[in-house]
Amino acid sequence: MTHQASPSPDFPPPKPPKSKLPLVFGLLAGALTLLCAVGAVASVWLWGAKQRESRAAETTASQEQPTTTAAASPDPVLATVGRPDAAVVLDVYEDFMCPACGAFEEAYGEQVAKAVGEGKLRVRFHMLNFLNRSSASKDYSSRAAGAALAVFQKAPDKFLAFHSKLFSQDTQPQEGSESDLSNDQLAQLAEGVGAGAAAADIRSGADVQAAVGAASAATNELSGLLHGRVFTPAVLKDGKPVDWAHDQQWLEHLSGS
Repeated sequence: MTHQASPSPDFPPPKPPKSKLPLVFGLLAGALTLLCAVGAVASVWLWGAKQRESRAAETTASQEQPTTTAAASPDPVLATVGRPDAAVVLDVYEDFMCPACGAFEEAYGEQVAKAVGEGKLRVRFHMLNFLNRSSASKDYSSRAAGAALAVFQKAPDKFLAFHSKLFSQDTQPQEGSESDLSNDQLAQLAEGVGAGAAAADIRSGADVQAAVGAASAATNELSGLLHGRVFTPAVLKDGKPVDWAHDQQWLEHLSGS
């Protein structure tokens, strides 16, 4: 008789071996997770590096670009008359309150205008304002210069006539006097010489601040050319003073007329 062996309670039968696939899949999943994390970190680092490079390039470019926000310096020349190809170019520095400038205009104004009209002379007028303090309004030099600028801008062919009128004996205020010309009176003078187009700007004082800036620049320019001295009238050719006070034919000698 044959007997089947029965399992022993002390030695249970061996269990079937477990599959290793879940472990392999787990290891693969962990590896992939680690690779993704490393890739993410690398991506963030590369993005940050590119951002830093971009900012550095922008900073360098901005440093290399010239600035364009600075305001331009005021032009020391208030008005220029005469042909660009004139043989003689003069720089004249005056103040509308200056009595010596009035005497200069009375003596040589017509000669200057004639030489300009003939194409022999070009004049750059620089109107200073350091004699504001000697005017009743304390700003007459500036306001008169603003009026002259308005005439030059709106009726340039009338500038010399207006300039001469402001220096005439019946118009120019005296230093230390109790009155000078109002903006309305300056506008009436402009209308009288045919520069009515500038009257509105003269009455409103539209060009006074520009004239103040030009006066400051002209004062600095003259001081530099004359080694610290500033006086009116001053006549310069090629940056050097013309001795008009001791040579009544100075303009003829310069222009050859």
